[in-house]
Amino acid sequence: FSHIDIPDATVAGSDLRVAGDSIVVQLTTLHLSEQCGLRVEELTGSATVSGRSIRVDHMHLRTPRSELHGQYKMTSTNWRAYSHYIDSVYMRLDVDTALLQFADVAWFAPQLRGVDLPVRVKGNFRGTVSELKGRNVDLWFGERSHFKGKGELSGLPNMKGTFMVIDVDELTTDAADLGVLPQPPFSEGGKLQMPVEVERLDNIAFRGNFTGFLNSFTARGRTRTGIGDLATSLSFRRDTLTNVFSAEGHLATTDFDIGRLVNDGLVGAITSDLQVSATGKDLNSMKADLQGTVASFGFNRKTITSITLNGRLERNLFNGTASIDDPKLQLDFIGLADLRGRWPKVDFQSTIYHADLRALDLLPTDKYNVAAAVVRAAGEFAPDSLKGFIAIEDISYCTAEGDHELGDILVRSDRQ
Repeated sequence: FSHIDIPDATVAGSDLRVAGDSIVVQLTTLHLSEQCGLRVEELTGSATVSGRSIRVDHMHLRTPRSELHGQYKMTSTNWRAYSHYIDSVYMRLDVDTALLQFADVAWFAPQLRGVDLPVRVKGNFRGTVSELKGRNVDLWFGERSHFKGKGELSGLPNMKGTFMVIDVDELTTDAADLGVLPQPPFSEGGKLQMPVEVERLDNIAFRGNFTGFLNSFTARGRTRTGIGDLATSLSFRRDTLTNVFSAEGHLATTDFDIGRLVNDGLVGAITSDLQVSATGKDLNSMKADLQGTVASFGFNRKTITSITLNGRLERNLFNGTASIDDPKLQLDFIGLADLRGRWPKVDFQSTIYHADLRALDLLPTDKYNVAAAVVRAAGEFAPDSLKGFIAIEDISYCTAEGDHELGDILVRSDRQ
């Protein structure tokens, strides 16, 4: 072949025979170097070669960085098809055990040049490089990462344009291992950039289904992390120019420590069942429309239960409606609470039916202290002034000594 140049090769075998248009041989030694840099240090097995297929049973293949045991068959219409290997050669590979360096695959798929990723793999693979299916696949990479399941990939070796349908029986990984994955364009040697929030998840275990592209996919399944569990049915899309992502679907959490995720000591674990529509570049800038229930939420070292939400949530901002039916606190809220700026801005009405000030750790007392009121507020709260108004109406305050109806308080302030 005009595009192949093998200056040196050693081939040894036995039981050489011709069967029809095929040559059959028991390979005991094959090693060669090709002009592009590919080196085969050892290839043994029972080989059958014809213009339509090349098959090696009981194969042992070793290169300087890869080693494979199994059976391999390539089928094509003729020899010329190997000049268009990615689309024209059908592969059938049954791997018992293998250490595969993707840099070796790049000799046959130039789009992968620059990839430096060793993986250990076993499984059954069928198809061309561009239309590949895997079954009973076990794959290990990095220090701790393991995948078990099956998948179909259409579009390789162009990872950005590859459509994937992957059924995950088990996936375990962490931010350190994800950070060794190559990032296109591979020739630049870049690695996948992990947000700091992924590092805070600690160990990650996922079981479910993944359908789509790297930057646009739907994921359904359950994720266990070092800070809690997630059940998702989310569609995700990231704009590669602006790096802004959008996510939409169903999210349920179980004791998920959102405070550790966003590095906010005031917030604790959350157990929720929500419909979500979110956009942003990262979790700190994310804007999320939420509708659903929060079974429990940690705040100020206390746990609040039975919360219903419907509104827009950003970091330090809520705009919408909420209700709480917890033994320590029962209230309805509608409006805006914005804590993003230097001073809080609000525009809301909240009916507080029951607030146990002792249980909420708002009063340093062991005695019974419960308050109720309707609170309306609009404006900005600075330490030296109020720009706006606060109306606290129908105030009642109950202690062990009795009930106290305190009426209304109105504070209004402006500046000229």
